[in-house]
Amino acid sequence: MYTHTGGGARPRALADKMSASLLAFMRTGNPNVPSLPNWPKFSATNAETLILNDSCQVKNKPDGNGLAALMA
Repeated sequence: MYTHTGGGARPRALADKMSASLLAFMRTGNPNVPSLPNWPKFSATNAETLILNDSCQVKNKPDGNGLAALMA
């Protein structure tokens, strides 16, 4: 079955990780799950952001300009 993602194993694998993280957050207030990198609590200094893709990673201030506009 095709969806807006085109279907297949890659989008399903990412959807599973995202769903697990959302459920963990709803249950405990903590989105961390073994299938994703540890996502530290957000701080204004580092703006820790979880980038969800085939290879998920946490980046500090991935869009500094956008963040500055939101915090102004």
